[in-house]
Amino acid sequence: MGVNRLWKILPKAASSTPLYQIALEHTLDQHLTPYKIGIDALLWLFHSQTTLGTGENSEIELFFNHCCRLLSMLVALLFVFDGQDQPEKLRNEKKFSINKKKFSENNYLNGIQAIIDSFGFESLTAPGEAEAALAQFSMTGKIDAILSDDIDCFLFRARTVLRSVAVKNSSYIEFVDIYSSDILDQAGFSCEALIFIALLRGGDYDTGLPGCGLTTAANLRTLGFGDTLKRNLNSTLNHFLDEWQEMLRKELSTNFSQKLSSPNKQAVLNISNRFPCRKVIDAYFNPSIFDSDELDCLTTQLWNNCLELQTAARSCEIYFIWGSQAGILKKFEKLVWPGVVFRSVLEDVQRQNAKNPIIPTFPLEIIAMKNYGPSNVENYRVHVPTKSLISRSLLDVEG
Repeated sequence: MGVNRLWKILPKAASSTPLYQIALEHTLDQHLTPYKIGIDALLWLFHSQTTLGTGENSEIELFFNHCCRLLSMLVALLFVFDGQDQPEKLRNEKKFSINKKKFSENNYLNGIQAIIDSFGFESLTAPGEAEAALAQFSMTGKIDAILSDDIDCFLFRARTVLRSVAVKNSSYIEFVDIYSSDILDQAGFSCEALIFIALLRGGDYDTGLPGCGLTTAANLRTLGFGDTLKRNLNSTLNHFLDEWQEMLRKELSTNFSQKLSSPNKQAVLNISNRFPCRKVIDAYFNPSIFDSDELDCLTTQLWNNCLELQTAARSCEIYFIWGSQAGILKKFEKLVWPGVVFRSVLEDVQRQNAKNPIIPTFPLEIIAMKNYGPSNVENYRVHVPTKSLISRSLLDVEG
């Protein structure tokens, strides 16, 4: 999604880092505050439908499995859905329409929403593009990072993006590459420079300038073409674009700044008075996002949901073929209960008062201990009584 192959040339802040480690170290540094991650819900649904699965509602089950894995980490998730006020996308439209009918079915979306809610995660609908709203939350510090493989997050001014690293024989999100706007800025990949690359190379909104490849666009990024567009986003834009086009023609035809290996006269011939498209410029520089009052209101409502084990089990009974009492207990013991216990321990520690010690939600028996990761954090293997977990899981299960 976004500009094709652009990820390959962007500098990383860190490579192949365990997401568990990122969340753990953040939580310990920030007084036991979980690591807040924003996710484009449609992008997750798209990956779910393109991953082979078997059984009833296999896409929903894959979504469920991903949530289970993240539940066992010290993260708080915010899923954002696309809103109504978004530009028409020209690229990737075919990919997203592979099973567009299913996405529009209430049963499917209700299943996804039921999982999000029962796990205690958050969700909302953006005014327009989900990536733009997530970037707004990132830029204002409402979330710590965006988990996405869509480069457009940085075009909308995101600060930190985590990109999942594929692991052999695993579809779970275990390792991520970390990208930071500070590192990108230092390398000349500012928001304005990235938008300039998207205009030339093509992105979600159009196909770009014919004859202009990624290398050419990236090499010209530091000449200020994107910055000058931003400074002239007003009533004089149409007049300024004539001048902008001439400067671009000169650079491509003569290689005046010596940024290219050779002139690109083929691309020059394709610069018409309709390039770049005004609607595309506006889509990148002025996306539909929340106004400041809406953002403040939403912030006060977020991060208040609690995990509801019995509701999660009931959703599994409704949507999954294994949703019997026996099947739910088998799945939950492996996928759900570890995260439930982990988060309960965190909540116990947060509520701990030296003068009034609390009774732990789950009494833990330490079986083994080892040090974890470069920070040398102690890591315990524990035994947990499951009686209360079983009763809570089956409370609303009928079958």
